Amino acid sequence: MTTLIVLFALAAPDAVAVPAPSPTRASPRYMVGEGWGCVAVVADRQTGWECWQTPAIGTGAPITAARVPWPSGSAEAGPDRICTTTEQDEVRCFEPPRPGDKAPKPRGATPGVRAAGAPATGERSYLDKSALYPGLVGGTFACPSRANDIWCAGDNSFGQLGTPGTPPTKPPLLKLWITQNVGLGTWHACAWRGGGPPAHEGLFCWGRGDAGQLGIRAPDICNVGGKDVACARAPTRVPTDFRLGGLGYAPNRGKGDLRGGDRFTCARRKSGPSAGIACWGASRDGLFGSAALCPPGFAKAWPTRRGATIAAPRATCSPTPVTIPGSDRFKVFRGPTLGGSHTGAPEVTDNFDVGPRGLCMVSDNGDVWCTGALASPRGVVAGSVIVSPGDNASACADTKDGLLFCWGEGYSPPNAPDRAVAIELEPLPPPPVNPNPGPVDTPVGSHPWGKSCSVHRACEKVARTIEPCAAGRKGLTVDAAAALPADGRVVSIEGPLGLGYGSTTLAACSERDPLTDKPLPVTECCNHVRRRIVVGEDKGKRIALEKLGCSGDESRVCCDLVVRGQTVVVTGKLVPDEDAFPQQSRSMLAGDVKLCAPASPPQP
Repeated sequence: MTTLIVLFALAAPDAVAVPAPSPTRASPRYMVGEGWGCVAVVADRQTGWECWQTPAIGTGAPITAARVPWPSGSAEAGPDRICTTTEQDEVRCFEPPRPGDKAPKPRGATPGVRAAGAPATGERSYLDKSALYPGLVGGTFACPSRANDIWCAGDNSFGQLGTPGTPPTKPPLLKLWITQNVGLGTWHACAWRGGGPPAHEGLFCWGRGDAGQLGIRAPDICNVGGKDVACARAPTRVPTDFRLGGLGYAPNRGKGDLRGGDRFTCARRKSGPSAGIACWGASRDGLFGSAALCPPGFAKAWPTRRGATIAAPRATCSPTPVTIPGSDRFKVFRGPTLGGSHTGAPEVTDNFDVGPRGLCMVSDNGDVWCTGALASPRGVVAGSVIVSPGDNASACADTKDGLLFCWGEGYSPPNAPDRAVAIELEPLPPPPVNPNPGPVDTPVGSHPWGKSCSVHRACEKVARTIEPCAAGRKGLTVDAAAALPADGRVVSIEGPLGLGYGSTTLAACSERDPLTDKPLPVTECCNHVRRRIVVGEDKGKRIALEKLGCSGDESRVCCDLVVRGQTVVVTGKLVPDEDAFPQQSRSMLAGDVKLCAPASPPQP
């Protein structure tokens, strides 16, 4: 038997329209909703959020984003809302921002809901505060993390809050400690509880369960709109063991291994014969499973998030986890290396996302592969990908050079669903003029500014003006002043103006990322710093000036005076300096300290 191999010449793909270079760049922090999206942008120490809306039918033309007001707190997106948590552990949700909005517009019936037992005030660590991380906002509800557990607020029609009855004003924690993975769908949720013996760990699901999306036979009945729907009103153990450990809720953590669609749930199987993205429940677009496993008439009335039903002729089902074909194509090495070679086995990439209409994955070299109702985009080298959590089949991806592209419904033309569309960013305004004409950027000890701090600020403090001295105005030398008793006498000292000793926390701090409003890791904290302003050059004799100094953090230190080593005449009360370091002068000038700059001697 002869095998005939035929090679076809492939046409070169259309080039992706790349925006002109701009100092305003898209950060890796972006969110995608149904017909809209938002991205945190950066440019020359400036940060901000820009959002866009899509047309009903995509044209393939670039879409322009614009600056918008942004809610404070740790924000995450659902299909039609952005939800945040406040310092008082409240969940508040807002409409997707639009250009021209004066302030964020509240949405939904969840503002003001606070976790039970959460104190309204007081200093607490990030662990004790409620926070929303990627994946913790579903189609109709949100489940913030707190104390390595979660609690939920929003619509409870299908029991998706994990507590029976009317949504409580103070929802309790769901007792899923340690919650290591969470996947929220449109009307249901699943979470992996880890951190204990095997009998304690496991997968728990709750909410709508009429399509097998819970992985178990739903134990309850929820009456919604006059119809009885299978549901689970409390987290219920699922017999499937995925071993989804390793992700606690901490600053800058990602989505994890669980995802929720509208009527299905997915989890990443890292390795083994069934490696890939495994899903269970029902898919409107044939993402997994088989049509033969769906109940009769199942595809004739597919529910949408807005309450209507549509036909879903491509619907498929699977009551048990089944791997999406092709979802094991992108693998990475995560294990240790020996002599430059990895010693462990490759595992399926964790750079993926799932929405009601499909799956997208990104390889280590930026290739994007999508399935379901989503086409794989042409010409996009991605850093990450987000699939719309709504009823529309669309997705967006950022690039490592600060660009953002989207494709699918609302972006691409109907006849070319794989054509990626550039999101054009509105240029951020130039940074404000620094009102301090002499900011100081020098290290304290061996810790230089900006070595680990990723935030860059401008000075808000205005340096005091040093007026010229009256003719003939002189002062004591610094040596002579340091030899006097610090008994409150008023003295004038003439000498060079400089910076004295300083202090820095160099420890854990509460610095927050300006883009995500989440705590930064300790290694990226902008530690608080102070420096004193002194007169004199000799470390053992220089005299500090009370209430005059520099303060700030590792991004910028701002001073009360322009300090350039210039000669000044300073007058004040000579008093003991109780805060002086050893081997420093024990005197300082206090009270209403006055400074002037003596006239420069004429040049020969």
